[in-house]
Amino acid sequence: MGVVSPVDFTVPAGPTGLDPSQINFFHALNISTKIVKGQIEITKDFKVCTLNKKIKASEAALLKKLNIKPFEYGMKIFKVFDEGSILPDELITFDPASLLPKFEAGIRNLAALSLSAGHPIAATIPLIISHAFKNIAALSIESGYLLINI
Repeated sequence: MGVVSPVDFTVPAGPTGLDPSQINFFHALNISTKIVKGQIEITKDFKVCTLNKKIKASEAALLKKLNIKPFEYGMKIFKVFDEGSILPDELITFDPASLLPKFEAGIRNLAALSLSAGHPIAATIPLIISHAFKNIAALSIESGYLLINI
């Protein structure tokens, strides 16, 4: 209806859920159909919208009849202003999965710093206890002390 399509969209072949009285609508759009179990079924995929082309009223009506909303709305960021600097969008568009290894490296560095400084934090408590147990076990072995269960 005069709106430019932001996506390519194809209606897949299959049942539509519409009753046979509306089959003339599909025929007017040259969509191949058949009637199966009392409802209209599209027999072959039909391209409804093409990227960057205007959507016709008949295409919009078809999408409305089938209760399909293939569009999304949102904001596209072009630049970011941060503390006096203008940053391009390439710096802020990143894959969230790439953030996890950086976060893990930061935690490892924080734990190493904490261990070196002798300042326990939640991330280093298991390491400190493990290290203490190893020292006690080594001391016990070196002293020759044997624990005998009676």
